[in-house]
Amino acid sequence: RRGSLLLSTSSSGPNSPTGFTAAEEDAGDSSFIVHSSGGAAEASKMASLLIVPDLIQSADVSNMFLLNERIVAAESCWFVAKILVDLKPKILTLTSSSFRATCEQLISQFQVIAGQLRSLIYRSVCPLLIRHNTMLPQITENCGWDSKKLRENTHDWVDKLVQIGKDIWEYLSESEQFAESSTMVREQAWMEVCQSFFDLVMEGYSKVRKVSLEGRSAMTMDVFALHEGLNSVHLCRPPRGKHHIDNFLRTAYMSEEDMMQWIQENWRAYSYKHILGLLVQTLSSSAASALLSAGGGGRRLKEAVAVIDGLYEIIESSSALASTGTHSSGGSSMNISSLLALAGQPRRGSVRLRDPDNSSSNSGSSSILSPSNPASVDSSSSLIGGGKLSQLFNKR
Repeated sequence: RRGSLLLSTSSSGPNSPTGFTAAEEDAGDSSFIVHSSGGAAEASKMASLLIVPDLIQSADVSNMFLLNERIVAAESCWFVAKILVDLKPKILTLTSSSFRATCEQLISQFQVIAGQLRSLIYRSVCPLLIRHNTMLPQITENCGWDSKKLRENTHDWVDKLVQIGKDIWEYLSESEQFAESSTMVREQAWMEVCQSFFDLVMEGYSKVRKVSLEGRSAMTMDVFALHEGLNSVHLCRPPRGKHHIDNFLRTAYMSEEDMMQWIQENWRAYSYKHILGLLVQTLSSSAASALLSAGGGGRRLKEAVAVIDGLYEIIESSSALASTGTHSSGGSSMNISSLLALAGQPRRGSVRLRDPDNSSSNSGSSSILSPSNPASVDSSSSLIGGGKLSQLFNKR
């Protein structure tokens, strides 16, 4: 299947600009023909489309990973989409009546695709700008999250992230390339940058396996300091920001039953890996194990993981559940036992591909394009909604 080519990224290097393997980035590689069912000609076209331009290969910190060029490309696509919409009445009058429905459908589809591509370009460059791969180990390692000593100061990575944010905003505000750019472009780029900062911290926190009460207090302090630091550079209000992470951290102070109830009510706002990290931190810790039943922390952790497996399995089977009268989010009456029964025996391997960030019902999803944002546009341009592009980007 041609789709398998776009999803075969498991062996790609962390520094690969496109997320593909070196072999896939080679235009002459025979893997294009192997993966494509459209013959050699179609495989050749696919190969030419996936060639990484020399300009992109030269992207690095010194040129802000070609942020300006990427924004020009994104806004140009969106401009064409908007022009088509404005010209649609004229185009339809010049089109044969037998083709008008198809023409109108194609214009609408292009509007959606251009919006998704626009959002994808903004969001794909942000992890590069904030040095995601470099900064993540600084959050997960050597921070002493399991220490019993209460910290008085924030960790060094907080100041580094704030400085990176300051450099990005200065580039957006003072660079000659952005001197005539609209306020909307700056605000959208900054919002996505801020969201990437907090997504980085959320990922780092969920990867930590052992966290003491003092360590969790330090996490809260670091998140607050990061928010204040970025906010001092420019207004920082990402949809999944400080409060989103605070709610996640507070959950660890709850009892096991209250925590599972919270997960039942809020799982759509977090990725599977985040909730799994929360369970590992709390139910496998020595403090939590002492409070568990005689069955032991290991058994309870497995049961809890089975619960969230079932919840995230619901994303793709909601229609089947609706036909039986079962609601995916449930009510407060649903306890662990009933959730376990609902979960059944899902295959763990398949659950990894399901992410609530793609759910249209996710109220906590990040979208600079949301109507509540001053720089908003048509909501159809948002990545959120389970589109193919958003799924591909989130998995990378």
